[in-house]
Amino acid sequence: MDFTKKFLSSMKRIKNNSERTILILCLTSGFLLRLYGSTTVPRVLDEEEILRSVPSFSGATSMPAGSELTHNPPLVQYLLQWSLSAGGENTLAMRFPGVLFGTLTLGVLYLLVKKHVNTPTAQWALFFAAFSQFFIGFSRLLKPDGILLFFIVCILFFAGQARISRGKFYLWGAGFSMGLGLLVKLNIITLWPIILYYLFIDPANPKRFSMNDFLILHILIFLCVSPYVLWNVQHAWVDYSVKSSRAEFFSISLVPAALFLGEIFVFNLPEFASDYIFKICSIEYPFFNWVLGLICLGGAVYFLFRNTKNNLLNLLIWIFYSNFLFFSLVRPRTGGGYHFHLDNFWWAIVLVLPGLILGSAMLAEFLERFPRARYGVPFLIFYFILNAFSFISFPANGWVPNPGLKVRALCLTEQQYRQDGDILMAQKVRRYLLEHFPEESHCRDQKI
Repeated sequence: MDFTKKFLSSMKRIKNNSERTILILCLTSGFLLRLYGSTTVPRVLDEEEILRSVPSFSGATSMPAGSELTHNPPLVQYLLQWSLSAGGENTLAMRFPGVLFGTLTLGVLYLLVKKHVNTPTAQWALFFAAFSQFFIGFSRLLKPDGILLFFIVCILFFAGQARISRGKFYLWGAGFSMGLGLLVKLNIITLWPIILYYLFIDPANPKRFSMNDFLILHILIFLCVSPYVLWNVQHAWVDYSVKSSRAEFFSISLVPAALFLGEIFVFNLPEFASDYIFKICSIEYPFFNWVLGLICLGGAVYFLFRNTKNNLLNLLIWIFYSNFLFFSLVRPRTGGGYHFHLDNFWWAIVLVLPGLILGSAMLAEFLERFPRARYGVPFLIFYFILNAFSFISFPANGWVPNPGLKVRALCLTEQQYRQDGDILMAQKVRRYLLEHFPEESHCRDQKI
């Protein structure tokens, strides 16, 4: 309740009409883009696995604390169950939690950056997140990654507020956000050591929290995640063994680089056969738009060499580079690209929001120092808006920019449905193929 009052009072303090207009337009556009995008994409296999783990579809009498289908924590399944109960068993209701949390992410992101950096940086971060194909793509599907972004930005918000106010409420908020984030997907744990340093160890923080606060923070995290841990104890730690079998540590990987520059890699691989590219690329997820990816990487490099006294930006630099280094040394075992591996780039999703804020801060400073550069702003804005509408209007753009790979992925999806006996879904994929790729939609010709 206290947080809600503070949020509303923050909104009331936005007295500048243009600032309020930008905020409302970006939030409204972000919500509508995600909502429409959720209605234009056929279901993917990962979504079907999540659906089969909830009582509405599995026939179970109660919600599980884990899933041997998805090997992820159960919070997404609980959100799905509530959404289906309220909206019925349809695709829009199934994907609405992602749309809702994706939109909430925009609001918290704006408040975080406005409070701890400045308004221009907050506006750029909000605009990029609202119209980025990556953010839209991750929140238009029933996938844990888009919802994870919400808890990542909540951790950053509460940690930032806790540091400047030393209020227990904000410390508890950071703990609950971390615990609930762990109930969505476990890779959020890479935030944990940096947040601990930021609140409890950093010598630049004159209001460091006490050991009692440290214990309370971890008690809150454990209370949130304990049902999932207990479920794994009862199931021979099946999720952890599966995840460890999918990764090879201390092996060079392009996972974090592919997160931001995956499109550039794929566009510049014409000499490789589609079969090879298929092995190293993700099919279900949209690549980060390469322009925004360059802005994020540019911001990370810029603030690495620029001495800034801003506490939030320093925190984001630590998060960005620690995660970038860690995931550059973790190679996915799945696929066939070995070190040159563009699949599973979402492992490093914790990098996205720090990179986005750093890139937005760099752009805001650049435009302040070089006023003539503002003449290029309308073209940048037009490009991102056009890209967003193109992305939701043509669902096939959600996959890698290679028609042959898109067809092959859809053929594999159709084949999987037929093997599972779901003829209706197989026919739906077939109709999608005929509509979007009529000249190359014969799956019997694909090497599957």
